[in-house]
Amino acid sequence: MKESIGLILDNVIKDIRIEKEILEKLKNCRNAESRYFFTFFFHIDLSPKQLKAFVKRNTDILFKLNADITKQYNKRVFFMIKPFDLEVWKKSFNNYRYMYFGDIIPGIEKYFELMRYINGKRGRR
Repeated sequence: MKESIGLILDNVIKDIRIEKEILEKLKNCRNAESRYFFTFFFHIDLSPKQLKAFVKRNTDILFKLNADITKQYNKRVFFMIKPFDLEVWKKSFNNYRYMYFGDIIPGIEKYFELMRYINGKRGRR
């Protein structure tokens, strides 16, 4: 089973400093989870120009994160981080096993805690 994490890309790219911090935290999760880690970036209202700029800035790390940038909300994720923004909440999908409702960086930390717990139960760590 892939322990994927889903993020709303519109909220990731709001600030370049926060974007870099988010990607570094995801990279740390990837290093800990290895082959089981997969990242979905769901976008809602981004233009093709914004998407291309994001990919160009982060090509190397996106490859390492096994990232998929999509507007298809039918993809199932293991752990979804949903923003406080209620309008974005209405547009985003509900196809996940675990959900964190709040800011992205604390959500990534909660994902990491959950994975340590699950891996301990599975005997992988």
